[in-house]
Amino acid sequence: MVVGGEDADAALPLPSLQLPESASDDGDARRTLLELATTAAGVGTFDWDLVTGVLTWDSRLIELFGYETTTFDQTIEGFTTRLHPHDVVRVGDVLQQAIDSCGDLETEYRIVLPDGQTRWLAARGRALSDEGGRTVRLLGAAWDITTRRQAQDRLSSILEGMAVGFLAVDEDWVITHVNAEGERITGRPRAELIGRTLWTEFPSAVGTDFEEGYRRAVATGQQVSFDAHHPAPLDIWVEVRAVPAADGLSLYFLDITERRRNEERSQRATRRERLLSRITGELVGTLDAEEATSRLSRLVVPALADWCVVTLVDDDEQAGSRRGLRHAGCWHVDPALRPVTETYARTRLSALTDDAVVVRALASGEPQLLASGAASQAMAMLSRGPVRDLMASLAPESLVVLPLTGRTGPVGLLTLANGAAAGAFTADDLTTARHVAARAGLVLDNARLYRQQRGLAEGLQRSLLTAPPEPDHAQVVVRYVPAGQAAQVGGDWYDAFLQPGGATVLVIGDVIGHDTQAAAVMGQIRTIVRTIGAADGHGPAEILRRVDAVMETLQVGTAATVAVARLEQTPAERARGLTRLRWSNAGHPPPMVLNPDGSVLPLVGLRADLLVGVRPDAPRREHEVVLDTDSVVLLYTDGLVERRDQDLDAGLERLHRALEDLAGSDLDHLCDQLLARMLPDSPDDDVALVAVRLHPQDAPRPVEAGPNRVPPGVPDPPRGWTGRTDRRSTLPPGASARRVEASPVPPRPPRTQEHMSIEPTDVWAQRPAPDVSGRADTTWTWEITHPAELTAARGALRDDLSDAALPAGAEPDDVDRLLLAFEELSSNGLRHSRAPITVTVTGTSSGWLIDVSDARPDRPPTPAVGRDPALGGLGLHLIARLSASHGWCVLRGRKHVWACLTPAGA
Repeated sequence: MVVGGEDADAALPLPSLQLPESASDDGDARRTLLELATTAAGVGTFDWDLVTGVLTWDSRLIELFGYETTTFDQTIEGFTTRLHPHDVVRVGDVLQQAIDSCGDLETEYRIVLPDGQTRWLAARGRALSDEGGRTVRLLGAAWDITTRRQAQDRLSSILEGMAVGFLAVDEDWVITHVNAEGERITGRPRAELIGRTLWTEFPSAVGTDFEEGYRRAVATGQQVSFDAHHPAPLDIWVEVRAVPAADGLSLYFLDITERRRNEERSQRATRRERLLSRITGELVGTLDAEEATSRLSRLVVPALADWCVVTLVDDDEQAGSRRGLRHAGCWHVDPALRPVTETYARTRLSALTDDAVVVRALASGEPQLLASGAASQAMAMLSRGPVRDLMASLAPESLVVLPLTGRTGPVGLLTLANGAAAGAFTADDLTTARHVAARAGLVLDNARLYRQQRGLAEGLQRSLLTAPPEPDHAQVVVRYVPAGQAAQVGGDWYDAFLQPGGATVLVIGDVIGHDTQAAAVMGQIRTIVRTIGAADGHGPAEILRRVDAVMETLQVGTAATVAVARLEQTPAERARGLTRLRWSNAGHPPPMVLNPDGSVLPLVGLRADLLVGVRPDAPRREHEVVLDTDSVVLLYTDGLVERRDQDLDAGLERLHRALEDLAGSDLDHLCDQLLARMLPDSPDDDVALVAVRLHPQDAPRPVEAGPNRVPPGVPDPPRGWTGRTDRRSTLPPGASARRVEASPVPPRPPRTQEHMSIEPTDVWAQRPAPDVSGRADTTWTWEITHPAELTAARGALRDDLSDAALPAGAEPDDVDRLLLAFEELSSNGLRHSRAPITVTVTGTSSGWLIDVSDARPDRPPTPAVGRDPALGGLGLHLIARLSASHGWCVLRGRKHVWACLTPAGA
């Protein structure tokens, strides 16, 4: 080893010294000195007699030290006098070690000449012992290496001053050199590194890109460059260049940590902008709050947090109020923890204390942050119980609750949480989260305003549409489907009523315009039409003429398309089972007739009449057609057949084909299937339709036609009707058939919501449904997301029940009760939960079990108590009357509302 760390032979190679082992042979010593002097030109020799203390130098060495022969005193002090002060101790140690071990010495040192110049010398020597083994002499040679050391110093200075870290290793991966920047990057002083193995000092590099790159450079002899992150404790990004050398490997490290951080910051900013843009696009694309929150939760995880919970404020609750909070969505980056997150999100609201961050965020409208140790803090804000355990399982390290602010206050809350691995939210994360919450709040507020506007328009529309009459042997069915957008609701209506003589009048109309104002005007025109039509026995054309006159007098100020049709019979037609349909059309799409043989007849006149409200003296024409028993007449508004992407003719053709396909279907099923086939998921326009089926008049009124319901004072059957009304009735023996004027029959009061009593026994208890799995004869299951699917399911159930074996003692009325309960429970599920719902009907030998499950266990069935029945909400009371038992429960995170029905005769 070279004392001082340099290889002296690199500048001037010398032959090995062959010195005698004993100092007794002076001749041999002289010959050795002569050999040294003559072998190395310019090399001076020394001989230090340790017994006498005499230090003998040859002339070359005296010259190197800046002495004269007369001024060198031949003592070791003469040597040390010229040594550089920084090298005195080190060289002294080297000399002493050679003497103590009676071995070789090898060193480099600086001397200071009398003129102040510094010269570098290299020296080699060997200690000699006497016969007793005592070191008595030290012989050696020295030569000038100033030029080489200056070059080395310049190179070392360059390496030392580089902004690039430098580290050299030999063939055994032993570190031989480290510069100042290398010390800074590694965080270690070079004294701790030089002479030690690379893998021992940096074990975290083993098995990483660093080791792979270093070994590839050595194996290939080619330079290898790469960027890599050195893990803790260094935690630094470096650009590495591994350059193979003859005796090892030179490693250059450029610290690019700040550059990478800037790149990461830039990338995060880009990702944030993309996230905000995506959130805006995704949320604006829906006006459904449930869908919006579901999208939001999946967008912010994992982009902003490990998991999140979205909570909404019900529309009818005041902003900032803790009442009306409901779970709306959640997500976790770890699929295994998603069920835990879902359970926590559903149950946490009831466990919140008054100082919980959720409550504070809702009340203040400001974000609430638990920067670190969030799990323990959040658990302290929850009442004792399962919710605390769920929070412990989720174990958030950092948590923030942000209000989703609308125009008048928070419409919801967004809770974001990071686990220990992700750590605390950064300032950039929180800024992005605030932007996300602001945009989501506006979207959810728009959705709320949309729902309120749509509910107002639809409520107004439905309040103006009354239930149709149920005249003897004529089944009347009505349907109304609101538009997918609130602005499109309002102008369509249907109507069916009886004239004083008992004739059935059908009306369909559409006011120009689609908004709340159109709904209000529609109410006026509808009232005019039904008042004129029901006041006397006017025909359709006369009704429309009088409507024009009244609209002019009242200055209604708008126009509408209207079709009016009336069912009539002459005695001969009644005897033959025929009915005459008379109609007049004011610019409305043509009504359709579905004949018993399956053919379809559009009721098209010679030319269309003007809309009502355009000209008070507009001519009105009537048309008529004769219908057979079991014919179906359909009146509808243009929303059924018109689309933005298709013209009216194409829509009429689709309706024509659909009616042909549905020929022979029950009238309810036919209407429901028409809507399902003809309408998209979100209709552009609202749709109203009214349909009538002419059942045979010589048979009892069919069950599917419903109860016989006519206004007081209207004859039922209509005056002039003949034929038997009950197949079981017969004429007395010998009697002959004669014309009989039917006396008016006092009408049976309809069972409306006003007639329904509300009793405490109607309260729905939380209890599981009876286990009928071992007794099930038949099971029907549907997953329903849209009202049209519900009507289709009801029709399918009805069709299956007509073919299936019924429970003992079951009668048609029992099937009607089942279908009514089925529709009430299912529609409640669609209206008050989040689609899809799952509906299961299980038939047993003793009755039926209806089970409706949904994803809103936080909304139990609540019968209306203590409010005006006209406001609705009485369906649960109706089911309570129909069923033998009923209740609700929560299974595997879903709410199940159930009812058991048994046949009345069982």
